[in-house]
Amino acid sequence: MRRHLTDTLRITTLSLLLMVAMLMGKAHADVARTGLQNPERLGSATIRYLGIAIYDAELYTPGGVDFRWQAPMALRLTYRRGFSADQLTDATMQEITRISGTRSGDAGLRADLATCYSDVKKGDEITATSTGADTITIWLNGRKVCALTTAGIQKRFFGIWLAPESRVARLGPQLKGQ
Repeated sequence: MRRHLTDTLRITTLSLLLMVAMLMGKAHADVARTGLQNPERLGSATIRYLGIAIYDAELYTPGGVDFRWQAPMALRLTYRRGFSADQLTDATMQEITRISGTRSGDAGLRADLATCYSDVKKGDEITATSTGADTITIWLNGRKVCALTTAGIQKRFFGIWLAPESRVARLGPQLKGQ
């Protein structure tokens, strides 16, 4: 009886480890489809508002190299609740302007972002990738929805999560794997 219990526990543990490995492989494959070469997760964090989990964030870089603003990166957000496209656009622009100030092209940036976002529900994933300072590409559930080319967009957009002035600045080091 004891041996049977031990074997059952061992099989259950191995099954759980296999499931985790498969899910991690899927995550990397999904990010790889966004064009980021050899993506490896640097870190992750759960973003909360008043203690309520809003979404999980994961930062990826090619080969897991240390975070640098000049380097390619991908940030994947997995939503734990739903939001409208308007809410996403408004929140993004509020944070961009709060962190980096208002710029003359912000009305155009808002209009561009509005075309990138759709309503999201629990479990949906938005992944943003960037290969340079002036470009980001946004994916919804593995489907490319837009590409933006705007001066300094990488630091302005990703700064929402990674800048020292971010509302979630204490989680930045977690995302950066520090």
